[in-house]
Amino acid sequence: MVDPGNPRIGKPAKFASAHDLRRSCAQRLRDANVPPLVIQAIMRHASWETTVRHYAPGDVQQSAQALRQHLGTPANQGAGEKPAESMQVASG
Repeated sequence: MVDPGNPRIGKPAKFASAHDLRRSCAQRLRDANVPPLVIQAIMRHASWETTVRHYAPGDVQQSAQALRQHLGTPANQGAGEKPAESMQVASG
C-alpha cells in the first residue's frame, strides 16, 4: 500500500502498480549511478530513450553533479565568466 487513503473524505487507498515498482527500481538504480546500459538491460528495453522517457527521467542537477565528478570539474568553474572571456587566449 502506497497511501492508506482517508475514508472520511472519500479518498481511496492507493496500491503500487507494476509500473510504479518499475519506475521506483529504475530511479533507484539511476540514483546509485548504475550505468545507463545496465539499467536499460534490467528494464529489458530495446533503447535507453524508452527507459529515460518512462522510468528514469532523472534530475538535471544530479546529472550535472555526476558529470562534474566524472570529469573532475569544480562546481563553480565558469561561474561569472562571460563566454568571450573564457575563449580568450593569453598573449605575452
